[in-house]
Amino acid sequence: MKSIILALSLLIITSSIKSQNYDLNNKKYWLYRERLQYFVVNDKPEFEGVGCVASERNSWGTQTIAYGQHIINFGYYLGVLASEYALLKKQGINADSTENELENALKSYIRLDKCEKSERWGMSENKFDGFFMREDVPYNFLEKYSEKLNFGLDKKSTVYNTKFGVGYPAYVDEIYSYDKRCKIYVSRDTWNPKAGIISQDEAIGLLMGLAIVKKLMPDSSYSCKTAKLITKTLITHIRNNDESLGSKHWMIYNPHGELVDYNLGGDARAYSYGFAKAAEFITDEPIDSFYSGYEKRRAYKSLWNTFQFYGVSNTHAHLVAALAAVGNSWSIAGKNNTGKGILNVTIKEKWHPLYLLIWKTLQNSKDEYFINDVIIDLNSAPEFGPYCLNDSIKSNFGGWASSAKYWHTKEEQFDGTPDWFSGLYNGLDYLLLYNLYHLSVIESEKKPKGFPEYNKFRK
Repeated sequence: MKSIILALSLLIITSSIKSQNYDLNNKKYWLYRERLQYFVVNDKPEFEGVGCVASERNSWGTQTIAYGQHIINFGYYLGVLASEYALLKKQGINADSTENELENALKSYIRLDKCEKSERWGMSENKFDGFFMREDVPYNFLEKYSEKLNFGLDKKSTVYNTKFGVGYPAYVDEIYSYDKRCKIYVSRDTWNPKAGIISQDEAIGLLMGLAIVKKLMPDSSYSCKTAKLITKTLITHIRNNDESLGSKHWMIYNPHGELVDYNLGGDARAYSYGFAKAAEFITDEPIDSFYSGYEKRRAYKSLWNTFQFYGVSNTHAHLVAALAAVGNSWSIAGKNNTGKGILNVTIKEKWHPLYLLIWKTLQNSKDEYFINDVIIDLNSAPEFGPYCLNDSIKSNFGGWASSAKYWHTKEEQFDGTPDWFSGLYNGLDYLLLYNLYHLSVIESEKKPKGFPEYNKFRK
């Protein structure tokens, strides 16, 4: 009898803890969602810098905001908006504001693609052709958008907002973007015109976000149609099948017809089958539209399949995992093995919760063996947002001390990278993980909580 009473007591306690964590995670979601306004400006998408997502702000205790690896962050942003829209609609809540923000974001990307007339390329007309700039935040962006990026913040706060706690943004008054007029380049004379452009890793981050948009937005929506269009245009450029850019296929060229350097992510040949399968999923067009007899003869499919087992460095494991999740593209002896492959390449760095969840959502998988690790990550996320200010002040509990948990190594997740990327981080990794968990797991059990409070945070 005592053992039964003890078991029931443990069950009640466990249920109570789960409920507490559920409510706390919901509270964190809305705080992170409100906090996101300090990392991205949602305005008219034709304006430079609008829709670009900052990776960190208040670096080294300064009043700066920085835009690094923007398009990967942007892919997460697209995924968050599409998944938030889907959750709102499932509860019968008006999602127009989220849909409008998503449409603005997609239009902002198209602006980044139409870059040929910029000073760097000096061409006579812009083209929507798949070649994009990573971001176009002007050095004087804060002159126009300081009120948005510093909404309610005290000018005297230089590390974090003491009204809330460590992790909540502080005031900023200087931009670190790729504009060569930024102080960081003027003072160091290190601006490189060949950097800050399309690369295969940025393209994969974008495709991940576009895939979530395609999956979760209505087929007839502007967002779904545009996600398909962007994908087809992007893959056409990377593939270069008609050799209009040069003689090499699956090699990235800039508008001057020059190959993008290998060390800047210009060689997509090894991942070409993964790209083609991702394009097939997003566009709903047959694989032959993106992968012809030429590619088959080069055995790129066989090469791509090997990456589920070995041959991928830590810096590339998250890329192949994301690409495989979108295209469901790994197999063994004709049998799909994508889920196990993703686990294999991501488990070492503890990236598997997100990439398996993306795969589960996109491909309607029933697998849930990894869900406990998703819950652990959600529960361990810092209440006021992720940060790493220095070697001693960082949100390393649960591995949230890097600017992006799911593409930084396990060591960086826990120890941070204070010498390079210190600051307060945008938290998009938590937001995306939370939404996909609710869509693919919780939704089948009960309604997600908290989304009725949505309009409270729309400013």
